[in-house]
Amino acid sequence: MSAPRSPAAHSGVATRQARPPADVEQSPRRGRWYDTLGWVAITLGGAGFGFAAQDDADTTSTMPTTWIWVASVVLTLAGAWAVLRGRRHLMPVLDSLRGLPGDERIVLFLREFKDDPAFHRSIGTRFLWLRAIFTGQPLTAADLHTEEQQIATAVASFGRMVALGNPSDSLPPLGVERAYAADATWRGEVLAALGRAELVVLAAGSSRNLAWEVERIIERGVPTRLVLTVGHDREKYERFRWALGGFFPRGLPEYPKPDLRQRVLKSYSVRAVIWFDEDWTPHGKVLAGWVPVLDFARRTQRTVRRALKTVFVRAGLPARVTPALPRPATVPAGIALILAIWLVPVLVLTILFRFLEIVGAMTIGSDSIAGSAGIGFTFVLGALVLLGAVTLPWMWRVWRGGPLAVGMARIWGVSFTVAIAVFLLTPLDKEAVAHPSSETGGSITHSSHSDSSGYSDGDSSNDPFGDPFGDDFDDDSTEPTVPDGWPETLPLLGLTVLLSSLPLGATTLLMRREVRDWVDSRL
Repeated sequence: MSAPRSPAAHSGVATRQARPPADVEQSPRRGRWYDTLGWVAITLGGAGFGFAAQDDADTTSTMPTTWIWVASVVLTLAGAWAVLRGRRHLMPVLDSLRGLPGDERIVLFLREFKDDPAFHRSIGTRFLWLRAIFTGQPLTAADLHTEEQQIATAVASFGRMVALGNPSDSLPPLGVERAYAADATWRGEVLAALGRAELVVLAAGSSRNLAWEVERIIERGVPTRLVLTVGHDREKYERFRWALGGFFPRGLPEYPKPDLRQRVLKSYSVRAVIWFDEDWTPHGKVLAGWVPVLDFARRTQRTVRRALKTVFVRAGLPARVTPALPRPATVPAGIALILAIWLVPVLVLTILFRFLEIVGAMTIGSDSIAGSAGIGFTFVLGALVLLGAVTLPWMWRVWRGGPLAVGMARIWGVSFTVAIAVFLLTPLDKEAVAHPSSETGGSITHSSHSDSSGYSDGDSSNDPFGDPFGDDFDDDSTEPTVPDGWPETLPLLGLTVLLSSLPLGATTLLMRREVRDWVDSRL
């Protein structure tokens, strides 16, 4: 086995001036606004996708479908940007890795700073356009989780993942919690965390600083608590293996060969993981899910956890951590509202038809009423069973904090509100709108009195015997009248507001910050 190269020999990094800690400027108030407005935009965009898809299926519709699609995409992308930006303002920053609570279990994440952009991207937004066009599936909280967050969640059984931050950060990236240190103090920070870490996750690289960290890890002598992540750059891994492989007593395996499925459905930053036995024997595993197209947004999290199954078993730890945040009270309240809107009207109709059927059967001469009520009862009962089969599993997933189920519930509240407003406020008789008359409530009407001979009073041009100055001539016959329709529409507007408040109330409850944080904690 070749001897390890010295850090200065292989790094190619020129000597530079010492850097101070990062100057991070966060605004929690701005972060909360960004996060809230972003989720509002994502919800409206999801509702727009639904309306556009429905309009495409309706060949008689005259709605501008293209513009609805465009507006929905813009809202979704702008909302995703706002959520990600807002969460960076809200991301906790550690004062120091030395000052962490002594009884807290931690995972130390080591990597080259130049790899941060790949770790801070979210795989769920990669195919956002295609997914929106072909499936209509909305953007969820899982789609916005970065690769680094997914890795931290996958190994959460070992403890909270922490890292040193890039001194050039103006805002902490979305991922693990960071402490920022100057060039003169960062090594002491790493040693303090390394001495107590339950697990070390090291992203393969070949920089000078990473070489120093690898040496300290080997000196620690705990191979079973080390995991290497291998990226998609084969040459980069080979440089790492050539430069630093000699530090490992039994070397490092060759670059893994992924199959076609793993090439297409890949993460941004991790292709494989490597773990070690007690004698430093390495084992590599390419990340691959059983059905990788399902729950694609969390593919890295699930596949890393599955690939490290041996590490979890060996440490006597569960692969999944129970979420610590309790379920907010607004979640069952929102579920109750949605179930009431869907099931209560149908349940009332079911009971009513059953009552009419029983009364009709007990009343002499009411066989036809009983038969009609029986048919109605059967139909409505079937509708109730069908609605229950759809809504109950859906609400169960909302109860469990499923990101897609919660997102669909928010979008449904907006869509259902718009549907109610359109149904109640749009005239049902389109012919009446196109040809207003006095009988259909048109805005302008003309009075006309026709006799049996087909001549109209006051029209001397068609009636040869008519007298325009006779007693029957009515000067007001052609004066337009504009009936006042506002008193009639006020109850309808009130009913619209009342019915719309229920689904919008459910959306508002499920959009609250405590619900969003709870859903994130269960990812």
